[in-house]
Amino acid sequence: MQNAKKKLPISPRSKINKELRGTRVSPEIRKRFLLGEILRKQIKQSLHLKSVREEQVAYKIFSGSLIRHYKLQKPLGLSASLLRKYHRNQKPLEYNRSEKKQAAINREKVEKFFLSDEASIESPDKKSFKIKYGKKKLKKRKRYLKGTLKDLYVSYSQSAESPVSYSKFCDLKPFYVVCKDLKERDSCLCEQCENMSLLLKALNKAKAIDASTNLSLIRALCCVAVLKKI
Repeated sequence: MQNAKKKLPISPRSKINKELRGTRVSPEIRKRFLLGEILRKQIKQSLHLKSVREEQVAYKIFSGSLIRHYKLQKPLGLSASLLRKYHRNQKPLEYNRSEKKQAAINREKVEKFFLSDEASIESPDKKSFKIKYGKKKLKKRKRYLKGTLKDLYVSYSQSAESPVSYSKFCDLKPFYVVCKDLKERDSCLCEQCENMSLLLKALNKAKAIDASTNLSLIRALCCVAVLKKI
């Protein structure tokens, strides 16, 4: 059996000719109909964009009052929710090349901080690895955090020239820098330290002290000069 022929999409010109068949229309009006159909089809194609920035630009163009007044969002294939979102956002669309450069600098600084002895310690077990699967398989030796992410964020913000948000700080943490499980703690992050941490949490919950972690207690008791030596 022969494969059925695929139905080819009708061209804008053929569609207009079909719809206007048997109707007297001047060449100028026919051109306008054709232009409208071409624009409608091109808009639908352009909305399937990979970049969020490109999508934002496209929706900014079509979030004007005329399209909303004549209710042409649906015929143009536009998402009503995205139109509302970009219509409310009146910020001008400016592409700053330095944004990408600054993002790379922030990533490098945060990663460097997490890999420093101030924030983490390398696992003494040579067989302790963390694996990340993606385009390339990455295998890295584990590093254990020396405190909570909130405490480390405070330390980073105090020293960083261009601090990032807490959520971004957590996102930029290298995948192999992890919290050490209590069962694995056999060196500097030992059960003694964990017991102290539990006591502080209980005292903090009872509103006896403000500190809730070992690091926050040291920061409250010691001066900056001592903290730098830790």
